[in-house]
Amino acid sequence: MMKNIFSIILFILLISCGNKKHKENQELILTANAIKTTNNSKELKIQIKLTNNSESVKSYSIMSCSYSDNFVLGNSALLISPIECDKNFPARLILNPNQSKTHNLTILKIRASKTEDFKIGFKIIKIQDNSNYFDEYEKQIKDPNIKIVWSNPVKIQ
Repeated sequence: MMKNIFSIILFILLISCGNKKHKENQELILTANAIKTTNNSKELKIQIKLTNNSESVKSYSIMSCSYSDNFVLGNSALLISPIECDKNFPARLILNPNQSKTHNLTILKIRASKTEDFKIGFKIIKIQDNSNYFDEYEKQIKDPNIKIVWSNPVKIQ
């Protein structure tokens, strides 16, 4: 009898924790779409759309040029191609309610994948105005416990 009650309580706790995390991530929605494949069958061009799904202005930190640093892939057979540039610094990505911003990524196939799709994650970085922007960005981007918002699945073509 006690074992059944314990199992029910554990089940309810797991469901409520999972729902809380889902609701927290709803303020930012990440949508990924394959826009084209190049002549190189090892490359995928992906458009990422970040949408503020809340009723308040949201601000995130992202690199001005190598914004791909903020993204991660849920498939180890793939790699985000680095973006080269001359000037690179942490910048604010400000999204008004229901506003979206898009970024393009090139995904490289580095080996055969065990699955037919993958998800892209966006690392949530928020830096206070009075912080040393570069140091704080580097600290948060390397944090293994950083909050990540995941996209819909994208088919590997």
